[in-house]
Amino acid sequence: MKSISSETELLLAFRSELSAFRLALISANLRFLLQKANFDPNQPRVPRGNPDGGQWTKIDDGASSTAGSDRPTLVASSEKPPDVPEKKPPSTRERNKVAVRVARYWQSTASGRMILTLARAGWLIDHAGHTIRSYLDGPKTLLELQEAATKPAKKGYSDHHVVEQASARRDGFPETQINAPENLVRIPTFKHWEITAWYMTKNEDYDWKSPREYLRTKSWAERYQVGLKALVRAGVLKR
Repeated sequence: MKSISSETELLLAFRSELSAFRLALISANLRFLLQKANFDPNQPRVPRGNPDGGQWTKIDDGASSTAGSDRPTLVASSEKPPDVPEKKPPSTRERNKVAVRVARYWQSTASGRMILTLARAGWLIDHAGHTIRSYLDGPKTLLELQEAATKPAKKGYSDHHVVEQASARRDGFPETQINAPENLVRIPTFKHWEITAWYMTKNEDYDWKSPREYLRTKSWAERYQVGLKALVRAGVLKR
């Protein structure tokens, strides 16, 4: 009997969870409505560690994860679960937008079971199951991220340049430096997208320029430090 690949096992696990979707969706929306109605948050809570616990547990400063843990801490979400259309959206762009919303909500609620409240249709898991799952990865060391980039491609992950390759190439840095092992890391795809968007957004830390604009003509060392900061900010690199 052939062994099932890890990829197939993941998809089977997701599909198994989907069978309980209706009950979980009702539960998630009920919690949202109770909070919206100013339901008493001081009611007794289910202890952490219990498979059904944590729904009303909060963590300091609204953080989505705890130090030393690869799994986020359970929190009570005050946001309604994002709508997931039962019918597969026609364009990749629309499908990705749904998948990103699901990944962010799942991370903020920090319960693996919350995928049940979101995945209303099998298309979402088929389209982005691995990418949503990878978004929940805890931060890793720089060495771990660099070593991952030397291995075969993996679904849900993208190879990312610590120093942006296009701007570095435009400013005359050699390809050997741009594509050197120390400048390549493998990170969750949605995190890669978020970092790219951050580079394009004006930021008061960079004289109200986007980091990409600010770094024009800057040294490789400064660009690298900003790249590491972006990885930390995205929750990919350990501080």
